Amino acid sequence: MDPAEKQIADDEIKSQMKEWRKSTHKPATTLLISGDRDFLNQVNKLRAAGHRVIIAARSHNCSRELREASNLFWDWRMELLGMTHARPPFFQRVRQGRRY
Repeated sequence: MDPAEKQIADDEIKSQMKEWRKSTHKPATTLLISGDRDFLNQVNKLRAAGHRVIIAARSHNCSRELREASNLFWDWRMELLGMTHARPPFFQRVRQGRRY
């Protein structure tokens, strides 16, 4: 994807996340299918507003900061490929930067 197109797509997603945060009563859950650190600010704002955030991404393509900002991280690729026995747990709850 062209970097300019990626930025346009990212900006649209961020805008929708902002609108969701402002218009949705808490508690609500947001599922973000991305590991891109560009969404960290919006994830933090959703959490600060009392919303739950689930990040679905591949572990090696997801920023550590984004994983730690979420309520729940899901390495969907490993789950879908039936490789959950390789490096469990693939649903990783995150609390203050630590998995539990």
